[in-house]
Amino acid sequence: MNKNRINLRSALGIVVSLLALSGIFYYFSSRIDFQALVAIWKGMEPIWAAAAVAAMIGLYSVSTLRFQEIIRAETRTDAAFLPLLRIQLVVMFAALGLPVSAASDVLRVGLVHLRFPLSFEVALHIVLCDRIVGMLGLVACGLLAVALQAATGIGNEVMAIQAMVWGGGVATAITLVVFGCFHVKLPWKRVEMLVHILQDIGQLLCRGDVVAYQLALVLVYTACAALVFWSLALGMHIALAPIYIFSFMPLILFVNNLPMFYLGWGGREAAVLATFSAIGGISPADALALSIGYGGVVMLSSLPGGIFWLLRPSLRKAGLQAGGGKPNRVKM
Repeated sequence: MNKNRINLRSALGIVVSLLALSGIFYYFSSRIDFQALVAIWKGMEPIWAAAAVAAMIGLYSVSTLRFQEIIRAETRTDAAFLPLLRIQLVVMFAALGLPVSAASDVLRVGLVHLRFPLSFEVALHIVLCDRIVGMLGLVACGLLAVALQAATGIGNEVMAIQAMVWGGGVATAITLVVFGCFHVKLPWKRVEMLVHILQDIGQLLCRGDVVAYQLALVLVYTACAALVFWSLALGMHIALAPIYIFSFMPLILFVNNLPMFYLGWGGREAAVLATFSAIGGISPADALALSIGYGGVVMLSSLPGGIFWLLRPSLRKAGLQAGGGKPNRVKM
């Protein structure tokens, strides 16, 4: 019975993504020429495909820098960049076979625990911090994007959706900051650990140096994702103005990174259709070609992680024990 429940939960991401994709294709079945969709992919110029993969590797590198800074801020551990980048690539490769993106976070916890002198609890602490800080960074980037949309007169069609998403993100950040001012002691160890993680994030948000660095990184992260889409559009000869790509990228990334989807599939297509097609003026076929192409770039750029997985047996050893570093509780 328990095994069946676990299997159902593990398949949730694939089911959600398949349902979303099925709904999208059903709704647009009368509007999309699927032969034209295939023709768009066949006409992709290799040089722009390579540029998209390079931009995606840049995105992984920026994500690694964010994770490195969180490790330093939370544990005072100077984790080297290249081992963290290897872990990032291995996790992205393994995510191809994992049903939900949240499962890849579990794998990252294990790899960080094995590679660095950190206990499993501290590795979990850091990975959850990274996930939440990354999403809050996209909220900050989204607020800047809304200002850009207001200045250029675009995006009115999805302004209400963005107001809910970014407003909820701002409310979450404020709640975390307030929550970080209190010290909570609970009798339940797991709940108390989660509470301490949320308090640590709130305390991190009060550190100007950390916030400034994370904001700079999320801007570059978003720009790298936008360059992936722009390279694909150029390679597929799709006339999509860069202003639409850059101004709607935070919203697309936010939906893409939701842990309920399998590598963002389904949710990303819906966001791209609602922005690039409905507002940017390209056809639904072109929008789907870009979104599915983005998913293909994610898969191609994660292949080096498979090589690291095969060549480094230490990444595959599950029974090793690491040290017991303690997270650095930041004082207000």
